[in-house]
Amino acid sequence: MPDIPECLVILDLDDTLYLEKDYVLSGFKAISDFIAHKISISSRSLYSTLVLNFENGVRGNNFDLLLKEFDIPVSLISVDELVQVYRSHQPLITTTSDVKVLLEFLKLNSSRYLTCLVSDGLPFQQHKKIDSLGIRSVFHKIIITNELGGAEYNKPNPYVFSLLMKESRVPPHCVIYIADNSLKDFIGPNRLGMWTLRIRKPDGIYSEIDAESPAAAPSQTITSMEQAIPIIKEICCKRDK
Repeated sequence: MPDIPECLVILDLDDTLYLEKDYVLSGFKAISDFIAHKISISSRSLYSTLVLNFENGVRGNNFDLLLKEFDIPVSLISVDELVQVYRSHQPLITTTSDVKVLLEFLKLNSSRYLTCLVSDGLPFQQHKKIDSLGIRSVFHKIIITNELGGAEYNKPNPYVFSLLMKESRVPPHCVIYIADNSLKDFIGPNRLGMWTLRIRKPDGIYSEIDAESPAAAPSQTITSMEQAIPIIKEICCKRDK
């Protein structure tokens, strides 16, 4: 970590650095290929059905419904198997162009800005995403909150943000957290007095969901990650004020 960072920039992962929908579709492809390899059903048909159900709002029971629609007995392929395939597959995802611009800016200015990644989720699953995106070298530190001791450290728990501020010695008014989910992402950082920035893209899973209270609302909202650059510069310039 830089000895005296001007500010601390903390980034979320899912639907912030890539589109989470792309991960879902990548997982659906892995599921379809897995089933087609075991039984004589077209992978394309399986994939089309998964995508159609997802676009129609099916959540949580996608795999149960798929097995039912194709009359696949659970004695042959179980939902648990499909969940494991989904979680362990090597994702076909990429950062969007605006994210690339922001990450390049942060990497070029790594001596000034301490850049960290914080994400909830299963560690092995999240690390696969990070490796697929090829972004590991951008960050001074990567924390999957479950690795701190379990799901109790997931957002909105502010512990991980307190930990990063303590380690970096950066005061809260010089910390900016960029994420997408207004239901949980900003509660902890807001409580600590950090700057919170919401990235709101049309294809984001939570893009149409607003904060349920002022405590959960971001300081600012942007529609492109490039818009975060002047905000980061402004916040860091306030360090000595």
